[in-house]
Amino acid sequence: MPACPTGAIVAPGVLDATRCLAYWLQTPGLIPLELRSAVGDRLYGCDDCLTACPPGQPALAQSVDLPVRPLIKRILGVDDQTLLAEYGHFYLPGRRPRILRRNALVAAGNNRSTGLRNVVIGYLGHPDWLLRAHAAWATAQFGDTTSAAALSAALASEDDARVRAEMDGPIGLR
Repeated sequence: MPACPTGAIVAPGVLDATRCLAYWLQTPGLIPLELRSAVGDRLYGCDDCLTACPPGQPALAQSVDLPVRPLIKRILGVDDQTLLAEYGHFYLPGRRPRILRRNALVAAGNNRSTGLRNVVIGYLGHPDWLLRAHAAWATAQFGDTTSAAALSAALASEDDARVRAEMDGPIGLR
């Protein structure tokens, strides 16, 4: 129970899925604001409960750790067909890689590497509202003048209320 970064394991054997990162990282829609920082650099799933639980150790021993920052750039930089070819084994709702990109944007915002900033800012103009919304949150996390100017410019032309809420809400332009 203590290993869960969001307190989703509320009692022995009892999971509150509405607080589970693995649930949110595979579910369509906005990742709740209060959980985004806990996402950290995760792109798919969480597994902290498996790491802490001895029966989960054999499954984790077979997994491969990949460098996160280059992976974020790749996920945000390649086309849908390439993403599906490389990550088609993941559960992606509707077989659309937008969820993997959404997760990469959140991970980039948590990473705050200046090497990711321009890629994230580029998503402020993406045709998909969900990706623009998470790009707005991620851009705000960089906390610098370049990011603030990009958010301000994007806000001026944004017509989707969900994205505007991310841009000028409590985490966006203050």
